Amino acid sequence: MKFMSVILFVILGLFTATSSFAYLETSHTIASTDQINLHLKHFQTQKPNQINRKHLILFIQGQSDATSVARHFLIDALESLNLDVVSYDVRGQGLSDGPRAHIDDFFDHLDDLSNVIHFVQNKLKYQHIHFVTHSTGGLIASLFASLQKQMLSEQSTLTMVAPYFALSGSQFQSMGIDLLTYALSLTPVKYWQAPKPGGKGQYLKEDGSMNNFTSDPEMFASHKHHPDKCGRPTFGWVQASLEAHRIIGEEAEQMTLPILMFTATNDQVVSTEEAKKFYAKWESTSKYNQYIEFGAPHQHGLIYEQRETRNKILNSIGGFIDQVTQTSQVARHHTDPDLLISMSSRALASLESEKPIEVKAITHKLIRKKSLNQSAIYPAILMFFPLLTMLYFRRKRSQVK
Repeated sequence: MKFMSVILFVILGLFTATSSFAYLETSHTIASTDQINLHLKHFQTQKPNQINRKHLILFIQGQSDATSVARHFLIDALESLNLDVVSYDVRGQGLSDGPRAHIDDFFDHLDDLSNVIHFVQNKLKYQHIHFVTHSTGGLIASLFASLQKQMLSEQSTLTMVAPYFALSGSQFQSMGIDLLTYALSLTPVKYWQAPKPGGKGQYLKEDGSMNNFTSDPEMFASHKHHPDKCGRPTFGWVQASLEAHRIIGEEAEQMTLPILMFTATNDQVVSTEEAKKFYAKWESTSKYNQYIEFGAPHQHGLIYEQRETRNKILNSIGGFIDQVTQTSQVARHHTDPDLLISMSSRALASLESEKPIEVKAITHKLIRKKSLNQSAIYPAILMFFPLLTMLYFRRKRSQVK
């Protein structure tokens, strides 16, 4: 009998040692200002302490994605960083309401984010928000951090992975897309889906071996065919995002959050060069700012890359957050069980005296007015677009001759 007890103890010990990472997952639904239901997931570590109950990773997804699509990265972040994670589906994506893959005004995303932060700070009781974003999520978070920084604590941070500050392509192509989507956004066609990134390019390859998203075939297949994806953006969404690019260009100097930016040299979806320009504007705003660029074969979907790449990203995020929160050294287990990384823990003394942040409802009337006034020139430009196009091709023909 004693022998059997020993065997049972060994089996239970092996099961415990090899069991998966334990966490608590809860779902919430919050209403936007215009009564759009937003779906939110809250992932909580089972190793709580005084630090990770005040600091939170807030993940903001890219266009067409959903919390369920990026779940692998969120769980890895939860385990690696030992910080709770909240991810919400932006309107029109995942399980949130709203026209699929469409938005009329990009500032609706900022209003939604303010409601999410209000919920996180007042209901879930977190004080310090650490944004981790992918693609369009970087545009949303950088606009918010520039225009509504009073809602964020001094220990908040912003991590952007392959941020969307411009589409990949030439300046002439971008101008053409801008004018075309502006014209279409004035008609019912604005709800139609825009063409795929790269047209008939490598993104359409089924095996994932040749695509402009990720070098991981399994991740590519899982992402491409995930049932919660909302599909390609509408023409209206594209025009709204291009208008947001102009605004962040004007408001970039308002950014004060420490920034960690990841890009891919071969990104064929968004412009890495434009991301570099924005980082150059922000580089001197904080001594903790960092820029990391991945070379080939990495593509736009860095959070869907091979595990080694994802580990490097999470490694860097953990060290970045620890530097900002100014803490001491501690060993942390990474999502890869064979990899132990030395990072810093959180300082308790400086946080105990902090008071919860008071959050108030926000509006963007001044910025919206500025945005609309800026767009007033587009009808005039549109009138001359056929003439400009004719002159362009006439010049091309003359150069050939």
